[in-house]
Amino acid sequence: MARPNLVRVVLLAALALAVSFCAQASNTALANFPFAGHFGVSTMTAGRVIAHADEPLGGFVVRLRGGGSMSYGYCITFGHHAPGVSTQYGTAEPFNGTPANADRATIGAMSMLIQRYGHTPGTGHADAVDIAAAEVSATLSHTYDEVDRNGQWRYLGQAGTSVAHADQLLRNARAIAGPYVIDVQLPKTALARGSYSLAVTVRNAYGPVGAGVAVSLAATNASISARTARTDENGRVAATITPQVGAGRATVVATASVIDTMHVLRQKSSTRPGQVQDFVFSGPRPSVYRAEAQVPVTQPTMATQASSAEAVVGSALTDTITVSGTAGTPGLITATLYGPATSASGPWSRVAGSTQVKVTGDGSYTTPPITVSAEGSYSWGESFVPTDQRVPVATTQPGSVTETTTVSQPHMRTQTSAQRASTGSSLTDTIAVTGTAGNQGVITATLYGPAPSNGGPWDAVVGSVELPVDGDGSYATPPIRVLKTGTYSWGETLTIKGQSAPVASTKAGEVSETTVVTAPPPKPHVVVPPRPKSKPSPPRPSRAPATHRIRIETGGESASRQTTPEIVGVLAGIAAIALLIAFRRRVVR
Repeated sequence: MARPNLVRVVLLAALALAVSFCAQASNTALANFPFAGHFGVSTMTAGRVIAHADEPLGGFVVRLRGGGSMSYGYCITFGHHAPGVSTQYGTAEPFNGTPANADRATIGAMSMLIQRYGHTPGTGHADAVDIAAAEVSATLSHTYDEVDRNGQWRYLGQAGTSVAHADQLLRNARAIAGPYVIDVQLPKTALARGSYSLAVTVRNAYGPVGAGVAVSLAATNASISARTARTDENGRVAATITPQVGAGRATVVATASVIDTMHVLRQKSSTRPGQVQDFVFSGPRPSVYRAEAQVPVTQPTMATQASSAEAVVGSALTDTITVSGTAGTPGLITATLYGPATSASGPWSRVAGSTQVKVTGDGSYTTPPITVSAEGSYSWGESFVPTDQRVPVATTQPGSVTETTTVSQPHMRTQTSAQRASTGSSLTDTIAVTGTAGNQGVITATLYGPAPSNGGPWDAVVGSVELPVDGDGSYATPPIRVLKTGTYSWGETLTIKGQSAPVASTKAGEVSETTVVTAPPPKPHVVVPPRPKSKPSPPRPSRAPATHRIRIETGGESASRQTTPEIVGVLAGIAAIALLIAFRRRVVR
């Protein structure tokens, strides 16, 4: 057989490539092609193939067996006689052709064509496979015998039917032929415990491969939903990964294998000296294509703080959550207030309420308030679920010190100022307050009465006063004066600042709060007898004026004289003057 004409080879190559690039990959109607392959059986040892004919090789297909595996080959020298039975072929060599024509895509397509359809059982259409193989091989026939396309068309009289079948088979082969380019798509960032989609796309020289290409998936620092999958009609494989806590970075590796190489066997014709019989077959080992992608993994965390460590019944509790590590991922925090429990350590089986907070990324968020109606211990627990996730990626559990609030019930013990009083008295009440948890508030004390007895009714009100409260302690009311007789009793309510309803109260009628008021006893009536008329007193005898006897001695003589009291006074004055004069003289000296 003559060597190929280069121009003819180029034209045939252009025709084959035009058909290949214009055709769309399709697997339809393959079951409608019952091909009859004409093949022989051979063994391959150390690159040498021994062909054994099961029947006279009147066609172009030879089946090669090597190492327990099967490989199908095609004769690309139309018109040559096949070797005889048990013909020994020479060493197989890679089928590469020339750099201008032997591109990897074409070799891969022909390899896939032989793999898929070279062994198709049936009758009547083996020539369609021959033609498809010939169209591909025509572009590689620089060093091998030329394929006579017209001869192929006339083979066994199939003509146009064979050509149509061959074109279809070639399109199907090109749809999944190697070499492959694999692309793995992951999100830019991922959250630990989150569930994220990964997309793997497999392409060849003709675009995305068709359905059915097997892809293996493996992940590091993450779990993956599928270890193997097959491409859809767009060459895509979909799966999900869940990064592990503390991973830092998750890695996904996708691999796909395909036999996309060919070899050739050449044997001299047993019937036509000087001519050769060439067979091409797919390579013995698959090529493995691999792609890897990584995604940074962040771990969202929540630092939480309850609004207060102590509170009273009726208080509205909130929780402040500081979120970090979201990588800007929005989501929803569900905050649950557990309690009341018997102690700060739980158990946390009861739920006081639950609320939600929208998260737009890292930051601090405060929950809406939840009002507690019973005393005991309460504690918050939260879960953060990103918008595109179904499971929490961060949680907190109840029971931590910063999340627990002890709720107490305020109490009041009261004592009126007197158990008995009289009208016009002023009454006060002393209230001992406990359980306020340091909260401020107001006591409203009301004095009811007068009532006919200790049992009331307590409809009438004498007066009402308010007392500011600052935590636990004892508080006394201002006095209220009672003017009527009857029974009076105090009643109080305690309202904590910030709450609208009282948290503690006392009712009128308690013994310690009741005073019986009576009228004061009348003053005794004292009768004063009239004074008797006095009798005139008899006249009193006159007395002689008192006389003093003064003895004045003059020159040894004495004389006595009766003087009146006035004379005595004069004499005393004279004596005083004389004494004064004598004193002054003495001082002057």
